[in-house]
Amino acid sequence: MTAAGLVGERAAAPIHWFYGVLVVLGLVTAGRRWPRSYSCAVDCQPDALLDRWLHTTHLYGHDADAIARAWQADGITRVLLYRTGYRASVEAGFDPVTPQDVATLQDLEARHLSPAGEWGDAYTLFGVVP
Repeated sequence: MTAAGLVGERAAAPIHWFYGVLVVLGLVTAGRRWPRSYSCAVDCQPDALLDRWLHTTHLYGHDADAIARAWQADGITRVLLYRTGYRASVEAGFDPVTPQDVATLQDLEARHLSPAGEWGDAYTLFGVVP
């Protein structure tokens, strides 16, 4: 991604949204684990380059049910998705994200992720649903 791309991407997500996300994470995550985060005050597992997501689809295939079960077995209760960055990465082809990976995330969102908070169109916080 070019420097201009980073500037444009960050401009699409005002800094106060990111701060709001951090505040909410600090208030609602006591004792919980997150598969995606920046600067978390609790046990967090970041996926800054989508490598964890791609490894997940490699391990469990493109099976949303299997992925949700694995996350639950690992104690993951919430997922924070940086939509702006995800879309930019997929559209620009920076990561080897396949159409199947995209479809699997859409299936997870539809059946196993419950929106718990949104910050503009930049971040969405989900609860993992059995």
